[in-house]
Amino acid sequence: MTTVASDTFLRRVLKIEEIENSKFLQAMYWILLIGFVLAFREWMTNVQIDRQAFLSGELICPSYFRDCGLFYVLESLPRGSGIETLFAVLFGILTASALLAWQRRWDWALALLFPLVVFKLFYLYVLNYRSVVEYEYFHLPEVLVFLFAARKEFFLRRVLVLTYLFAATMKFSEAWIVGSYFSVLQRGLPWFPDASIPFLTNAVVIFEIFAPWALLSADRRWRWTALALWIGFHFYSLTLVGFNYPAYCIPLLLALFIPDPSPGELRTRFQREELAGGVIMVLIAIVSMLPWWVPGNKEYSLQGRRFGVQMFDANHQCLSQETTVTPDGKEDRRIVASNGAMRRCGPYTRLFGLQQTCRRQPGTRIEWLFLSSVNGHPFYEIVNVPDACALNYSEFGLNEWMKFPETGAQIRGYPEKNFVLMDGPAMGWKIVKPEPDPHQRSAWQEPFEKIQGPLRILYWALWWITLGFFAVRAWRHRAFAQKNL
Repeated sequence: MTTVASDTFLRRVLKIEEIENSKFLQAMYWILLIGFVLAFREWMTNVQIDRQAFLSGELICPSYFRDCGLFYVLESLPRGSGIETLFAVLFGILTASALLAWQRRWDWALALLFPLVVFKLFYLYVLNYRSVVEYEYFHLPEVLVFLFAARKEFFLRRVLVLTYLFAATMKFSEAWIVGSYFSVLQRGLPWFPDASIPFLTNAVVIFEIFAPWALLSADRRWRWTALALWIGFHFYSLTLVGFNYPAYCIPLLLALFIPDPSPGELRTRFQREELAGGVIMVLIAIVSMLPWWVPGNKEYSLQGRRFGVQMFDANHQCLSQETTVTPDGKEDRRIVASNGAMRRCGPYTRLFGLQQTCRRQPGTRIEWLFLSSVNGHPFYEIVNVPDACALNYSEFGLNEWMKFPETGAQIRGYPEKNFVLMDGPAMGWKIVKPEPDPHQRSAWQEPFEKIQGPLRILYWALWWITLGFFAVRAWRHRAFAQKNL
């Protein structure tokens, strides 16, 4: 009797009948498993929650939970096998879910996905600050819709479109309007001449404003054209970000937008049980907009960077000089530098480690100098304080001890062209040059630099119009009914 009641409860909460009656949703289950495999493989290969990281002071906790090291109780090989055992258990849960799905026992197959989702959220937002979180915005919301929303097919498509729409806003910046993210790279924009960079980057911005909407078109020609362009975009991104990002997105795109909408998706009247899907979409919008309210210059402070899809926000280079003065007067100077465009070496990533040293060694004082260069601009003195131990950091508030170019930050040098990923402590001051590199910009970028303000306003206006169409038209039967060609 208990088992029957439990099954009934699971079927009701997880809307199992929809999955049983839809080959589309059954296929989506297997697509969503890919995201778990990709994440767990990455996290197990690049262990960041090892107890040794806590003991050695190498971990970085989120600013809103700076005691995450308390959860670091497991060790990885060769010191122990706790981390490997943890991921073996997670993989066992994933395998059990897949076997149950194969047997069409969808209630328990989906129930076993829930602890995997909880672990993902805990790992990304509580356990550490280093992990790449951007990819998960293309996976976790889809899984939550699949688990809890009614009209799953309807919301699965619209959640991905909304995620793409908000990802476009990150590109309304100099890095893309002028194309300086790529012109500052040694390799430029792979496969294309430097002179084409600003034209191509602005074309991508326009594409990302309108192409998400086109994925919902009733006309297969528009929808499949947009789909082909998105897939081409993700294949090209392999040259810059590697395998994981395309592996998250391409299977979702193919599964969601090749099929025509089913008759059940085309109902227009909002029903009470569909509240879960609507709440997930609102949460995506809220999380994506959080960085918009960060005061100061977030391209240099990198505040709020783990909220929303912010890949390729800017080309970052930095240098941190840290002089530790112990209570007995001994000094130890350390320089950590990065000229890797995607390292996103913001002040907080260094401050957390410095303050961990302060906690372990009471009475210690740390003199801290932090320089940052964004998109090929000079190295600005963002931080210069006599004691980092005394600083307070706010993720979404104003940190008055930071200075920015517009608030009087001092120029300390200039960067050279860099690479997507490259850094190391041995670089030191070598990355800070006394004179600017005359090849950081091409002549074709100068006109875009002069009009980047109006272009930014134009892109925001177009984006709001597109979002408005999405908010109104995406729910209308006539707009997205199946159209025979």
